[in-house]
Amino acid sequence: MERILQVWNVDGLNVYGKPVVRIQFENTLLPETSIPVTLKQLTSKPITDIGDLLSCISNELLNSNGLSSVRTETHNNQDFILYFELTEEQAVSMFTKSSYLADRLIHNPDTTLDYLITELSAPIHSTEKPIVFGVTGSNGKTSVVNLIYQLLRNCVNADLSVGKSDSVNVEMNGQRVGGIIDEQYDSHRHLLSLDLDAGVVELTRKGLWSRGMPTTQLSVGVLTTISYEHIGSCGIRNLEDILAIKAVVARNAKDLVVLNYDDALLLKLAQDIDPKKVVYFSLEEEQTSHFGEKVVFLGNNGTIFFRNGSETVSVANVKDMPYTDGGNIIHNIKNVLAALGAVYFHPNIKLDLQKTKRYLNTLDTDHLVDGRFNKVYSNGRLIVIDYAHNPDAIRNLNTSLKKMGITNPSCLTSIHETRDRHFCELIAKELSAFYDPIYLRNPDSNCQSPNGIKVNDLFDAIKIISPSTQMFFLEKNPFERYVDTIKTGECGVILGTGLDYIPKVKTQVLAYVGGVSK
Repeated sequence: MERILQVWNVDGLNVYGKPVVRIQFENTLLPETSIPVTLKQLTSKPITDIGDLLSCISNELLNSNGLSSVRTETHNNQDFILYFELTEEQAVSMFTKSSYLADRLIHNPDTTLDYLITELSAPIHSTEKPIVFGVTGSNGKTSVVNLIYQLLRNCVNADLSVGKSDSVNVEMNGQRVGGIIDEQYDSHRHLLSLDLDAGVVELTRKGLWSRGMPTTQLSVGVLTTISYEHIGSCGIRNLEDILAIKAVVARNAKDLVVLNYDDALLLKLAQDIDPKKVVYFSLEEEQTSHFGEKVVFLGNNGTIFFRNGSETVSVANVKDMPYTDGGNIIHNIKNVLAALGAVYFHPNIKLDLQKTKRYLNTLDTDHLVDGRFNKVYSNGRLIVIDYAHNPDAIRNLNTSLKKMGITNPSCLTSIHETRDRHFCELIAKELSAFYDPIYLRNPDSNCQSPNGIKVNDLFDAIKIISPSTQMFFLEKNPFERYVDTIKTGECGVILGTGLDYIPKVKTQVLAYVGGVSK
């Protein structure tokens, strides 16, 4: 059997602050059922060793695509990675096509280097249907996906076939159609292959990093926040690296880019986008004079307004929305603004403002997404279940609880989402500033984050920051044991940090306490 090279992955990345494209080959003996890319197919030049091969491929790609420079990596004489530095335009183009191209390379037995170059250079062809909304950001993605999905189903002047794919499930017209596979990537592509008028997909950092965009026909890109969530994983070093990954969604949106005006990094991104496509959302009415043409903002009296050029219209007041607890849950107000901006300003969709007001005035936190500020009442106790799993999300949750008049609640959390020691310390700071006592799950030494941070490290960090905070470990039946610690008149919070299946927690807690969720 011939030794071959198989294209293993084609990704657009931002590595060490520079746009690059990575083409990784696996040098191995493959079974006959595999579809190989042979050395002869890649080049007609004589190959004496791997160095010659990498040099040959590098030169071909550099000459054909006008790439500026290249470096190579070899791992155990098996995996070979080429990194090409690109211009911004080249990086966006290649990143957009990467997932499509990888599939073609794997399934096309006649793949050649010329084919690879041609495909990377070819324009993207898209269809008018479905209208695709892509949502990304550090916090609020799943909630915004579901809000857009429900607005399209319930609040537009048309009978649309609508689907959504998020971190919870895949739905079409209210019916579940599949589970989550490979960071939603395959689920997204399955959803968008159905007969839909519109589809809403959640685009995660890991999915974008490892697989690229799942579609080449993105109509609307929504970016919620950029925060200290993924630093320490996948080579991400700072907020600018996170922005570079998320920015791919904005740069590939054909019709609209919805940006959080209150996030300084996203404002920076807006400088590189056609201002006619940008929709801003903001909690600050005073800043609206600095906005572009399309704006959705929260007025000083709690009313949500749309501004399109010189025209301003109102839609609803957050004081009447159970989903925002009368305006107390600040991050949910942001979610509403982002979703409204994506639908209202779309050129081919007409949002019915009366239907929208009725919908928002009846929606509560329990009936949008499980595990996002769900409230369980039992015997005079309030149990809040929320997926807050990074410092900014925990801070937002704490702010909302304070506005609701809740002081010194306890909480149950863990460590699995912690990326590195600094991240652990930031989590500890937010927890110790508001919760007492703090209960920690899974003290077992085998329970740790990918970077080796254990729950004991969080315990130690909290003790250093706030020595007086009470700390307890709960190993077996942690939810039931924690609920039993909450007395009548008290509030307890179950945080998403370390809870891989937070949507299931509400059901588990309800079954135990026999309470009411709303």
